[in-house]
Amino acid sequence: MKIIAMNCPECNAPLQINSELKKAFCNYCGSQILVDDEVQRISISDEDADKIGKAFFNAQTEREFNRTSLIMEQIKELKNAISSIEKIQSSNDDLISSINSNKAKLSRIKPWISFWNLLPNYYSAFILPVIIVFLTVYVELSSNTFNMRSILIGAILAGIAYVGQRYMINCHEDEYEQLNERIANDEDRMESNSLSIQKIRADHDFAIIPEKYQNSDALGFFYELFQGRRAVDLPQAIILYEDELHRRNIQLQQQQQIQLQREQIEQLKKQNQMKDNNTGSDVASTIGKAAVSVLALKIGHDIIKDITDDFLN
Repeated sequence: MKIIAMNCPECNAPLQINSELKKAFCNYCGSQILVDDEVQRISISDEDADKIGKAFFNAQTEREFNRTSLIMEQIKELKNAISSIEKIQSSNDDLISSINSNKAKLSRIKPWISFWNLLPNYYSAFILPVIIVFLTVYVELSSNTFNMRSILIGAILAGIAYVGQRYMINCHEDEYEQLNERIANDEDRMESNSLSIQKIRADHDFAIIPEKYQNSDALGFFYELFQGRRAVDLPQAIILYEDELHRRNIQLQQQQQIQLQREQIEQLKKQNQMKDNNTGSDVASTIGKAAVSVLALKIGHDIIKDITDDFLN
């Protein structure tokens, strides 16, 4: 006799029925049950169960593969987009540096341009020559002499001053215009780059990635995880990336510590070398002093001996 467990088809009550019977009745609602039909309905062979299990596993695996493949494609597209954005932003940084440098040059030239524009048609260039001529004439009149040679020299100096100023005006004007043109071109390129970034962001769905991880390093790491089947969804990939960042941070700290220890060792070596040099110098000084003392004693002894010999003789 084989007892099978089933539910009543009418009231869904749990039942235990002898499989050898043809009919049975529900103890709860009294419904008649054809045992052969129910056994046939619920009985599944081991082979069929194995097939069903494999089919379910394959279907689940295929769904996960399709989902992972879709995420991989999205990550790859976002990675390429982010790389383009980062290149554009790097270009903008260079443009900003160039603009600031050119503006600094303009600030040095602007006072000269402003001075020469005090009078129309650059008549300001005549101010210094006129002053030179006036001083020359004034000096000559004050000395009660009127030397044409001095007047001529003053006029020549005034002419040189005027020509030099006009040359400086032209050079500074050209440089001023070139700098303004460069600044305008750089600003136009920055505006174009900003529009390109906006277009890239509009063409891609960056919302699927948290803003913190919208960079080439994170997206490249995510792509490798999905490609190597080490992650099946984005939350798992983020956790693995945070672990990787923690590992990198520890490794960086270790390298910094090693570098610090190396510097300390080098410093100690230098200090020891200095001590050794100082010790050698002290020893040499002591030996030198002792040698001088011995020599002095010997010379003194010889002198006294000579004096004594002379006296005795």
